[in-house]
Amino acid sequence: MDYKLELEKMRENFEQNRPGRMRLHRPWWMFADEELSKLYSEKLTLLEQGKVYYASLLQANVKLFSRLPSFDYPAQIIYSASAAVEEEPAVLGALAQALFSYKYSKNAPPEDWREIVENIRNEKDRTAFCIEGCVVDTRFTAKIQTIMVFRKHLPTHTLKSGVIPVIACPEKCDSVLILPSEYWTRAFREAWLADE
Repeated sequence: MDYKLELEKMRENFEQNRPGRMRLHRPWWMFADEELSKLYSEKLTLLEQGKVYYASLLQANVKLFSRLPSFDYPAQIIYSASAAVEEEPAVLGALAQALFSYKYSKNAPPEDWREIVENIRNEKDRTAFCIEGCVVDTRFTAKIQTIMVFRKHLPTHTLKSGVIPVIACPEKCDSVLILPSEYWTRAFREAWLADE
């Protein structure tokens, strides 16, 4: 699949039909001091000024991989606005795997990854990280971000690992939202559904 072409088509789909409003359910456990609650005040910025990028799943609540219980939960992703990722988003997956491999490992991560690995180990820490000139591939810069996964935005209402399109506006806000599947191309959707 030509990932760059599919991303361009999804960007065009989103640009031509940006949602004026989008109703997002607030989970019962999300209080005002929860870092993820910023999404609800930043949602309009994402919808009006955001752009579609590729992301890769770093870790997620295990319940998101099955249909029940059908609640929305957080996940941690890595996304990038770098051109190298548009053509080859698998580099994000390689970085995610490399970082996640330290979550339960007794081996010490590289010095510049220590804070990130501690964040991955503490699933309630919502700190975002920017990785300049990634160790896996120096052609791109990536951002690690915790997001809310709204099941209604996924084709089967369940999460899969691998590449996923997201809406972000890093110059204006920290929140990131999965691109609703109605904007996905057929080729991308089929590839995503086939990825086990």
